[in-house]
Amino acid sequence: MKNLLKASFVIGLALVALIAAVNVQAQSVQINGIGSSALFFDLGLAASTLNGIAGGMCVWSSTGITSGAIANAIDTSMITPLSDSGPAWVTWTPSFGQSANAQTCNGPNVTSTTKVWAYLQTDSVVGNRCLFHAHTTFGSQCTVFYPTNDPLPENFVLTSPGAEFPLPPQIANALNNTLVNMAGTDIRPEDAVFATARALTPCATSVTTGSQYLGLGYNNGDNILSFFNNFGAHLLNFTLPVSYFVTPIGATPIVVVVNGDSTGFNNPSSLVTNLSSATLAMFLDGIFSFTGQALATPTASGAPVTVVIPEPLSGTSNTMEFNVPNTTANQTSQDVGLNQPMGQRDCNPVGPGLNPMNLMTASGGHRRRAIGTEQELSEVVDTANNGNNSLSYGFWSVANFRFFSNALAANARYLTIDGIDPLITRSAAYTGVIPTTGSATLANVSLNSVANGTYPIWSILRLVTVDSTSTVAAATLANATKALVSFGTTTARPDFVVAENMQVVRSHFIPPAGVGLPASAADGHVGLPTSPCTSPEAGGDVGGQVLTLRADAAFCLVTGVTTGQTGRRR
Repeated sequence: MKNLLKASFVIGLALVALIAAVNVQAQSVQINGIGSSALFFDLGLAASTLNGIAGGMCVWSSTGITSGAIANAIDTSMITPLSDSGPAWVTWTPSFGQSANAQTCNGPNVTSTTKVWAYLQTDSVVGNRCLFHAHTTFGSQCTVFYPTNDPLPENFVLTSPGAEFPLPPQIANALNNTLVNMAGTDIRPEDAVFATARALTPCATSVTTGSQYLGLGYNNGDNILSFFNNFGAHLLNFTLPVSYFVTPIGATPIVVVVNGDSTGFNNPSSLVTNLSSATLAMFLDGIFSFTGQALATPTASGAPVTVVIPEPLSGTSNTMEFNVPNTTANQTSQDVGLNQPMGQRDCNPVGPGLNPMNLMTASGGHRRRAIGTEQELSEVVDTANNGNNSLSYGFWSVANFRFFSNALAANARYLTIDGIDPLITRSAAYTGVIPTTGSATLANVSLNSVANGTYPIWSILRLVTVDSTSTVAAATLANATKALVSFGTTTARPDFVVAENMQVVRSHFIPPAGVGLPASAADGHVGLPTSPCTSPEAGGDVGGQVLTLRADAAFCLVTGVTTGQTGRRR
C-alpha cells in the first residue's frame, strides 16, 4: 500500500540536498530496495537470515500506516515532488558478531562495519521507476527516506513478540544517504515501462496504430487511488537505461480467490470451484457479475459479485491483464479494453472515468480498485465493504494469503483455472482450502503446474539492479530467498518454483510502447543452462506464450537463432 504525500518544491530541493550529504554509515548499506508487494515478506524473511548466526539479524518492520514509522519514496522528477509509502523492513548485522538482542541491535553499537538491507513495498512499476530515476544523468530523482526517530518495530515481518527491534537513527541515516540500488518486480522492466506508457495514453486510444492495447487516460504525476482508503500509487513516466541487470528468483502463480454465501459462490447445489480463462476475463471486465455466471452454463442469476481490481501499475495486475482478459483471443481489460462494454470502460471521455475505480455492474455488484497485495486479498473476505460474494486474486505465498485461515475466512476458497490447480498437483485432491501457516495442507503444495507451465497465470519474481556491486548483493539476497523455499511434509514456505527448476519460459517480445525499449527480444534460458538460445534475456514477457525450454532450445539448435521463439503472445 502506498500513501499519498505531496511536498512543496522547496522541501523537494532540501531532500535532494540531503542525499548529497556524506555519511560514513552509507558504505555499509548492501541493499536499499523498493518495489513489489508480492516479494515483500519473502525478501524480508530471507534478509533476516543473512548473517548465518543463530538468532539471525536485527530486524525492524513497519506496516506503513503508523505515524512516525513510515518510509517514503520521494520522486523529484516533476516540479512538485511526489511520495509513495508502504510497508517496509530493515535488517542489519548485530554488533560483536553475536545474535540479535536489544543490546547488539541498538544505535550505540552500530559501526561503519554494520551491514544493512532494506526494502520499501510499493509496486513493481513504482519500484522500477524509482530505481531508474535514482540513477539518471541528472542525478538522483528518487530517494527512499526512513524515519530517524528510533521508531518501534511493528512485527510485520517477524511476528513473534520481541523478535524485532527499534530502528536506530544511525541505520536510518545510512539508508537516507544511499541511492536506491534494487527494485523488486513481478514483471520485467520492459513490461513496467509499457504499463506506464499505456496508462499515460489517452483513454480508449490505441497505444500505437492498430494495437489492441488501449490507453487508460491518466496524466503524468496522477495518483491512482484505492477505493478502500486514501492510499494510492503515483504514475510517473520513466526511461529504461541502456543497461540493467535482472536476477530471477522464482516463478509463482496468481491464485484466484472467492468468498461466498449459500445463495452465491457457496450454493451447495452449484458450488463454484473452477473458472475458464474466458469466464474469468468476463468477471474482470464487467460483462459477468452474477455468481450464476461462474457456472459451466452461465446464467444471470444468483448473488451480485464484487470484483477487487489492483492498480494497473502493479505486477499482479499486469500478469493477470495480459494472461487472461487482454490476450489476443479475449482483447478486453480490467480497466479499458477493446471488447469491453462501454459502460465498464473506466474512461471520461479521454481521461480515467473514476479514480478510485468503483464501477457498478449489471447485478448491482461493483468492480473496485485496491492498492497492493495485502488490500486486494483482505478485501475479498471483508463482507461489510463488499457483500457476501466477492472475487480477487494475488501472487501466491503463505504470507500473502495469511488472511485465509479458516478462522478468518471460513467461506473463502481458491479456484482452479481452465481445470488446472495452481497449488496442489500431487498427493492430494483439490478442496479449495487455502493452505496457511500451520495447516496440514501446506505439505500438499507442489506448484508443479507452474513449473511445467500448464497453469496459465504465473510470472517470475525478479530483482533489478543497475551496477555490478548491487547485482552481487541482489544475488546474495535472491539465494537466501530461494533457500527458504521447500516442498513436502516439513515445509513452511512452498512459495515459488526456484527459477533454475523451471521447465518452461515465456516467449519474449518488444512491447508496443515505452521509452528506452531494447531493439530486439530474447527468451533467455534460466532452467536449461546448456541451451543454445544464448542471447541474454531481453524484452517483455508478461503474457508471452509458454514454451518448454527444450522446445525453445531445439528451435535455436535447428535454426541457428540464439534468441529463441520470440514475439509470441497469448
